[in-house]
Amino acid sequence: MKKLTKHQKNYRRKKKESKRDFKKVLREDGKTGVQVTKKQLCVRVNEEAFLRLQKEAEERQISRQDMLTWMILKGLPAQSQGRRSIGTKGYYWPENLMRRIDITKKNKGSTGVKQLNLAITSTAWKKLHCFSNAIAISKARIIQELLIHYNFTKQKDK
Repeated sequence: MKKLTKHQKNYRRKKKESKRDFKKVLREDGKTGVQVTKKQLCVRVNEEAFLRLQKEAEERQISRQDMLTWMILKGLPAQSQGRRSIGTKGYYWPENLMRRIDITKKNKGSTGVKQLNLAITSTAWKKLHCFSNAIAISKARIIQELLIHYNFTKQKDK
């Protein structure tokens, strides 16, 4: 059996890590803390949605993956049940929506011009997955509509 390359090891570690919502990390002060894990999302969207994501991320001076995570978490209805448990267990997601495979989903109809391959938080990914299964629409279609129609709240001038 061949030895894995460092990239293969890293890929497998991150994939295993992304199955949980949180992981334990060592903080600067020596104590252990909890950090949200990331999960890859690859969707194709049209030019308008891509430019909107890029513009909003630049305005707020954050990365596109953080902007997309924020839009998913704030823009989609809640799917998790109850509160987050203590430690690294994460949220309780409905099993019927997480593991459902007998769904026929509506796709976008055309492939997008731009491909978004971003590492969003596992919480946002699971929320998107549950919402996609609940309404039987593809993730790419949901992301594209969310990027185009998301309304940001105005910040008060101080």
